[in-house]
Amino acid sequence: ISPLLLAAALLALAPAPAAPLRTARLRPTASLTVALTRELGKNEKLRARLAELRPELATAELPCIAHAAVPTAAEVAPALSAGGGFYYVIITPPQAAGNLPKVRGE
Repeated sequence: ISPLLLAAALLALAPAPAAPLRTARLRPTASLTVALTRELGKNEKLRARLAELRPELATAELPCIAHAAVPTAAEVAPALSAGGGFYYVIITPPQAAGNLPKVRGE
């Protein structure tokens, strides 16, 4: 799936801007498929909105994330240092970051 198609889908859901946007002409959308990348089973609201705004677009659920609970810092530290460690770890959304135990890297 092209990043351009994903961007087009996100633009279709955005609130209308005060001034008109300049957009590139896309090929006919009859054969386009938009990948829905949230966690499996959590794409229905986006799918419904796309169907409402652009019924000619097909959608495919392609989960790119999965949520998992991490109960203790003792489990987090080894995972973060495996394979040489990570320079940065980014956790989103804020609710997920708030549930992560505090871990200090070496």
